[in-house]
Amino acid sequence: MGKLKVGHPIRNREKPAVDVALAFGGTRLLSDLIGVDASTVSRWCTSAERGGTGGRIPQRHWPGILKAAQARGLTGVDVHLLAGIDNE
Repeated sequence: MGKLKVGHPIRNREKPAVDVALAFGGTRLLSDLIGVDASTVSRWCTSAERGGTGGRIPQRHWPGILKAAQARGLTGVDVHLLAGIDNE
């Protein structure tokens, strides 16, 4: 496996959004892959108290994330992860 390109550090840590962003190498890399602004992905990782979504990723973005994950062989990024469901 090649070296992972690291983007900006993720300051906020709301799950499951932070786990998804980390799987892709950061918020900027994920945002580039799915065609949204990096601030959108950062907002997903931010608590609701701070103006974010509290870790929830809007379902309208799930197809693009799943397609990008499949193209990169990220088998851990699936609908269970996006929904925050423990799949163990």
